[in-house]
Amino acid sequence: FEHKSGPEREYRTACNSYVVKRIAWKNARHAYERARISLAEAKLALEKAKSDYRHSVKIAQEKVREAEIRLSYSVIQAPFDGIVTYVSTQKGETVVAGLNAPKFVKILDPEAIENRVYVDETEIGRVAVGMRVTFRVDGYPDTDFIGKIVQIYPQPEIQNGIVYYIAVVKGFGHADLLRPDMTTHDTIVLQVKKDVVRVPNGAVKFKEGRFFVYRKRDGEVTEVPVKTGVSDRMYTEIVEGVSVGDIILTEPVKRAD
Repeated sequence: FEHKSGPEREYRTACNSYVVKRIAWKNARHAYERARISLAEAKLALEKAKSDYRHSVKIAQEKVREAEIRLSYSVIQAPFDGIVTYVSTQKGETVVAGLNAPKFVKILDPEAIENRVYVDETEIGRVAVGMRVTFRVDGYPDTDFIGKIVQIYPQPEIQNGIVYYIAVVKGFGHADLLRPDMTTHDTIVLQVKKDVVRVPNGAVKFKEGRFFVYRKRDGEVTEVPVKTGVSDRMYTEIVEGVSVGDIILTEPVKRAD
């Protein structure tokens, strides 16, 4: 326009267009700044909403745990499966929990039942943990229960002036047949020997500081000194003196007059 290279009309039009576009640019820049501020505020609001949500979730979870604990108070659950042997509280009774937790029932765990064997003090030195024990009860006289000694109490019990030590027997079968306080007839296996010469206990005699048996050979009965080994309720081991096949008498044959 200054060099007269164009008409004034075009110059004025260009100036008006510049002013309009500059105003539009400023308005756009202000809108951008407002949008950026709004975005930052939205991000802060989102973070706050997330934090509030996590806090609310934790509170809700704690309330659920509290409700579950309160619900558990309304249910009495045994710590293991078993047989109820005694009921101390009946329906409708009021139970007050003091220093100790109240007891409602007694439960017997058949798998944890044990047999306590009273061993005389004169025999306790021969008994050790791991020995096999067979026993019977009067309720099942034809059933043999077999277990092992797992513990021997060091503290004795005195009954009728006799000192006993308690050997605890576990691991036996048919435990579901047993009941608390049953009387057991026990045999502790101190030693096992196989392929030995044995005679009935009644055949072994003692006289003048030695053991002997009555052996019958060729129609004659003679006293034969023997050396004995282990024994049980029925038989005694013969280490020396007789052999397999010898005829041993429990009593000498009385000759007729």
